[in-house]
Amino acid sequence: MKILPINTKSKKYNIYIGNNIISRLSAVIKKEKINFKKILIIADKNVPKKLIKKINSKLKSEKKVVYFFKSSEKNKNFTNVEIILKKLFSNNFSRNDLILCIGGGIAGDVTGFAASIYKRGLKFINIPSTLLSQVDSSIGGKTGVNNKFGKNLIGSFYQPDLVISDTKFLESLPKREIICGYAEILKHSLIGNKKLFLFLNKNLNKILKLKSMYLQKAILESCKIKKQIVEKDEKESDLRKALNLGHTFGHAYEATLNYSKKLNHGEAVLYGILSAAKLSKKLKMLKKNEFQLIISHLSKLNFTDLSRFFSKKHLNKIVNFMLTDKKNFSKNISSPLYSHESCSRLSTYLAFGNISLKQVFHFTKCATDNFKANRENVNIINLRSINAFKSRLRWRSHFIQKLEDQPNIESQNLHEAYNSIRNDSFNEDFYQAWRDGQTGFPLIDACMRSLIKTGWINFRMRAMLVSFASNNLWLDWRKFAHHLSNIFTDYEPGIHYSQIQMQSGTTGINTIRIYNPIKQSYDQDKDGVFIKRWVKELQDCPIDYIHEPWKCETKKFRYAPRIIDEIETRKKASSQLYSIKSKIRHSETTRKILKKHVS
Repeated sequence: MKILPINTKSKKYNIYIGNNIISRLSAVIKKEKINFKKILIIADKNVPKKLIKKINSKLKSEKKVVYFFKSSEKNKNFTNVEIILKKLFSNNFSRNDLILCIGGGIAGDVTGFAASIYKRGLKFINIPSTLLSQVDSSIGGKTGVNNKFGKNLIGSFYQPDLVISDTKFLESLPKREIICGYAEILKHSLIGNKKLFLFLNKNLNKILKLKSMYLQKAILESCKIKKQIVEKDEKESDLRKALNLGHTFGHAYEATLNYSKKLNHGEAVLYGILSAAKLSKKLKMLKKNEFQLIISHLSKLNFTDLSRFFSKKHLNKIVNFMLTDKKNFSKNISSPLYSHESCSRLSTYLAFGNISLKQVFHFTKCATDNFKANRENVNIINLRSINAFKSRLRWRSHFIQKLEDQPNIESQNLHEAYNSIRNDSFNEDFYQAWRDGQTGFPLIDACMRSLIKTGWINFRMRAMLVSFASNNLWLDWRKFAHHLSNIFTDYEPGIHYSQIQMQSGTTGINTIRIYNPIKQSYDQDKDGVFIKRWVKELQDCPIDYIHEPWKCETKKFRYAPRIIDEIETRKKASSQLYSIKSKIRHSETTRKILKKHVS
């Protein structure tokens, strides 16, 4: 048995690692001087009953209460926290009593959160029952539950009083679960301990077969690495980003397969490590011999052939998911949920003249120079984000210049060939539904309602709103542009009308983009958090139907019906716009526009 001390700013505690520690549970608790009169045991239903009974028999107290928790993402909610709290209150638990969790990461998260808020902190012992929870979630003090707005949005940092990682629990796990936990061990070795990696490489089969001596060492050394990171960065300010190795690729692979059972999280992370290694080698950030060692190790695990799951046709989808990963800046810039916090939000101040573009560009250049001057500590993601921001400043000036060169773009199509479309009639009912956020398309309505309330929405969602109005509803942009100009707090005529014409396909020179509101909904608000925040009628809508509620046959919602057939209207708009564009591609007017606004 090994003991690993964890010394965070908020609490010091020990992690016990070994086989059959639960047979000595009472002695371990006594040694740790954890005194209590009453104990609440939270037992994951996935844990073998005989092990729970064994633990129960070793615990002596005035009163014992057992609650069997069914571990799943669905049950990782405040309802189960309230059940735990009720049991604590109804049995008159004090802050000096104990709550003990036996289970995987989900059970630990729920129990830890309940312990953190009951009378502002209750004694807490965690006995993780999976390899993944032993080497990952049991270290660091992150607790939390899901709610209708997203995963782990309610929670706290609350360190336990004791962690017991007993390898006896692992004997009942299927091999895929062992692999899932092993992925985190391998990840830790790659980011923090070459000797551990070499040990894993030499003893892989023994570890996977749960040979006690080798398994315990792998767990211990893996925990040491996370310990070092957690002690320096307890509340995820910066250093913990290193723990994301393999996860950006891995999350994309899971998402591309629609989170099917074909690939679980740990397996996806292993493939993510493979991809990260290949990319690092290509960028010359990984030596050839180190790369070969990693590839050789992954081949032993049979995790080198991504073609088992993906072909070239999946490439764009994988890349898109990577760009929208929550740990990536690119998601935040396009996401209606996160862009409020990730974008600079300077557009309103620039529009009103509170700050000049010259000032913003100067400060941005200084930030870039500081990064370049400190190459050893440079954060590539941050540098890329700053460069992307500078690019947007340049584009801002470009579009304002367009208006100065041609003021009539506020009221006339940039290319006269498009004067013949969308002028037959104006469907007032369609316009009213779009303007009020009552189109029956959840993301469209959520964006419009958010915009009305806050005065701001990100570029991707603005483009989608305009595209939907112009192309799906076939509304003349000149009839609705004024409405948007009134509610945008950052209204800038040059940008406003240029972009509206681009999204309406009336410039004659830009790529015609007709955004699919359903696809955007799946891509940008996967869990429907943003939708449920703004479309209250869909609060109780199951996640499987949040993007297309009309498909739900078992439940009806007090929500507007779809006002159009998205597929049909998109095809019709595309046909008309491309028909005109093909005719004017080489016209004199098109050449003049290109010369004036592009050259």
